[in-house]
Amino acid sequence: MKFFGLCAASVHGLALNSTITDDVAPMADPQILVMSKNPPFAIAWPYGASEPDIHHYEDFNYNGFYVKQTCSAKLNGRIYLFGGGTSIEDPQRQQVARVRGDITGLDILSTQLPFPMVEHSCAAIRNNWIMLCGTADTVSGEYSHQCNAFTEDGNGFLWKREPDTNGAHAKSAMVYSSRGYSVIIGGVDGYDSTVVETIHMREEYSDPQSAAWVQGKALPAPIEEHSAVAFDNGRVCVFGGWNDNNFGATKITYCIREPWILGTSSDVWGRRDELVIARRQHRTVLLTSGGHTELFHIGDSGHKAIEKWSDPNEFFDRWSTKATHGDFYGLQVPEAFII
Repeated sequence: MKFFGLCAASVHGLALNSTITDDVAPMADPQILVMSKNPPFAIAWPYGASEPDIHHYEDFNYNGFYVKQTCSAKLNGRIYLFGGGTSIEDPQRQQVARVRGDITGLDILSTQLPFPMVEHSCAAIRNNWIMLCGTADTVSGEYSHQCNAFTEDGNGFLWKREPDTNGAHAKSAMVYSSRGYSVIIGGVDGYDSTVVETIHMREEYSDPQSAAWVQGKALPAPIEEHSAVAFDNGRVCVFGGWNDNNFGATKITYCIREPWILGTSSDVWGRRDELVIARRQHRTVLLTSGGHTELFHIGDSGHKAIEKWSDPNEFFDRWSTKATHGDFYGLQVPEAFII
């Protein structure tokens, strides 16, 4: 397989249970690094190519960190993974791991989460902090409303307590919009939820209390284990997930212009282009490179192809070109990043 050089990216936001939204300089063959319980691999699928090139990192050292029910984000060019694991007693539920710069493995950091977290969401805020919210199966067996923010600087690791969400959002999706809002979407609060909450982040993001979470426009149907993307025009789209109305994974996509607008606004979530393949426990990556905007839908709880969308309309809710590749197994709740 062809081996590719790395390219720099600057983070604009990501979703949850995280989805990554990166703007990438127009360089050749930007790649998406996919991590799961299997050895990671990098996908390079240039615009117009009929299929991707894939490079596997067979000797990658996970250092005992199990990529399952975790959340991840990219901050200042470095990739972090938070919590997760396999059981309620698993010490990983408070661990923070970081991908080595040469992509040879994970380092387990000396800092820990404030409390055990699993099936939670996180998003990078202005490339300064990572906000983490929503968790299930804590030691008490309850869903948590707590949010915390993390960063690493020259003096070490810093944590800040952020305002609690009004409802619980385990197995949700979380994005940060360039309009200055974090948005947490759906998930589980005892039952599958339609609740969307938003919070306005202070411009400098130096105050531990950013604002307060308020309820935005509710989803048309309850959903969990979905992915989401925030576009620079303010639009937010939600892809797939588990829908209790169907008792299964769904292909449905919902988009809204600005989910944080309340009151008299007539803007609501509307159904848009559907996934080619029904998915849950997946990730969606937004790639802007060389003047083209593309979406990659990766992973599921079973055998599923990678799905790439290209050639969107001006609103980023209709896509003219859709392609699939491969039959990947073991990509249940993967983590995916542009490198």
